[in-house]
Amino acid sequence: MPVSCRTILIRFLTLFTLTVLVTAKVWGQGGTGELTGLVTDATGAVIANASVTLTNAASGEKRLATTGSAGIYRFPDLRVVGSYTLEIAAKGFRGYRIADIIISVGVATVHDAKLEIGTSQQAEIVGAGTQQVQTQQSSISGLVDRVEWQQMPLETRSQNEFIDLLAGANPAAQAELFTDRGAAVDGARSGAGNFLVDGFDNNDQALGGNGSLYGPGGANTTISPDAIQEYRVIEHVPPAEYGRAGGFITDAVLRSGTNQWHGSLFEYNRTQAYSANNWFSDYADERDHLVRNQFGGSTGGPIVKDKSFFHFSTEFHRLRTSSPLSTVTTTPEYLSFVDSPAFEQWAEGIAPYAPGTLTPGPCLTILNAPCPGMFPDATEGPIFKRLVATQPFPLCVPGAPNCTISPSASVGEGGYTGQVFGFNPSTYPVPVYGTLVIPGPSQTNQSRYAATVDHRIGAEDRMNGAYLYDNVDSDALYEGGIAYGDAWSRTERRCCLVAHI
Repeated sequence: MPVSCRTILIRFLTLFTLTVLVTAKVWGQGGTGELTGLVTDATGAVIANASVTLTNAASGEKRLATTGSAGIYRFPDLRVVGSYTLEIAAKGFRGYRIADIIISVGVATVHDAKLEIGTSQQAEIVGAGTQQVQTQQSSISGLVDRVEWQQMPLETRSQNEFIDLLAGANPAAQAELFTDRGAAVDGARSGAGNFLVDGFDNNDQALGGNGSLYGPGGANTTISPDAIQEYRVIEHVPPAEYGRAGGFITDAVLRSGTNQWHGSLFEYNRTQAYSANNWFSDYADERDHLVRNQFGGSTGGPIVKDKSFFHFSTEFHRLRTSSPLSTVTTTPEYLSFVDSPAFEQWAEGIAPYAPGTLTPGPCLTILNAPCPGMFPDATEGPIFKRLVATQPFPLCVPGAPNCTISPSASVGEGGYTGQVFGFNPSTYPVPVYGTLVIPGPSQTNQSRYAATVDHRIGAEDRMNGAYLYDNVDSDALYEGGIAYGDAWSRTERRCCLVAHI
């Protein structure tokens, strides 16, 4: 029986939707919290079949549950946004209400309730109070909330810096030399962490993402603090549901919109004109240069009240630095000498470089006699000229304050003595090498975006999605090797994370 294209398309879309929903349910183990508790009467006996209602003040979300035979209620997968109000009702007992409950990522918050005999109209209101010691999990975790990082100076404004605020964390730069695989926590080596965003993978698999390019490494995509609601580091044998790494787990919860509109704007600007210069830079007759500009903002609110919400943040970073560099380079006199008939005359030992001169060339030194015609093509070649035209390098001008002529300079690696065609530079009739002090400029441009959308389908179901964008362009004029005058070299990273549905 033939199958129409429409039927095939419907089957494909149905299969795709089911796959997305199933995988999202399996993967989405982090980024949320849990509320549970025991309901008893005044004597301590458990109360079964009590009606429990949980309401979020910020989003208007309402969840319903019933205590089981053991008197326990449980609300899993709760969003970390706003505060919650818990209401408990049971036949023959006074109503019970707990307000201002705060849910934290990766934590099972416990609030037990003891009901008094009476009518449901006689409501008893109890404050949420302080969360007690965790008894639901064996792992140890540290929470870095917005109050902390808003008061801390974060140079890179990356969530990877939050780890360094916790006890037992060794910064990435010190954890492992010449690598940037993230911080070392509680003795676990660098690279043993699992970086998550709302419970989804954000690990720098190749150890070369944006975190490594600018700021502490570990996570593939850096996130603006304005886009983060909460950040938790779970250590000491994390729960098995996280998997992948046993060193530590970081779970960043992205901010979500609420029924109230909210937003922010910020700018940090550091200019060179108002900054003191390094004494050694003054001594070297070259000044340091550092200009940093960080700016951005965020906004969030309802799309449909009590049902759909969004939050969007953007941030930009412009960094310009320069510091004195000391390098050995050649002189313009030498380049002019090589690209003129004088070089051939000197090499062949003919006039005006005849026998008896103070600067004998190869023929006079090796053969002790002139050798006309031995160096007919002794000039700068076309390849060299083409490269110099597109990638000019600094020259040491004799007499300039930042240039020191080196008669027998040593340049390069492996003990190269600086000889030219087998001769010490001091034998040439013009200065060849010089030590040059020049500014070494570099620049970094970073752009970041974070967007989240939440939609509540029903009392028990909701959909949410997130998109992260992190792009860094880093340029350095002499990054490839200052001794050979490399032109601007560029390193660029683009990292994106499309989260769940």
